[in-house]
Amino acid sequence: MLGSDVTQLGEYGIPFRIDPNPHAHMHHKFAVIDDDILMTGSFNWTSQAVNKNQENLAVLDDEGLIRCYKEEFEKLWKEFEGVQAPVVERPAKKKS
Repeated sequence: MLGSDVTQLGEYGIPFRIDPNPHAHMHHKFAVIDDDILMTGSFNWTSQAVNKNQENLAVLDDEGLIRCYKEEFEKLWKEFEGVQAPVVERPAKKKS
């Protein structure tokens, strides 16, 4: 999970799941917000993507697309149930 900040979600009490394949991870990049908005694209949801990469993110409100993405999310959420995230040692932050 090198480069991933997903375990920080758990530190804030936000449920998350990961796929167990150590060689090829699930690579979907989307979010459905309040059943009304779909965000999808090449955007990797990392600080690198925000600050340095050339990424794209489409924000859509098409009900049919939202339904399809919600179905995919529910399928993946069930598939990865019970998978434990690895413990990630975080380097101490430098004091300024």
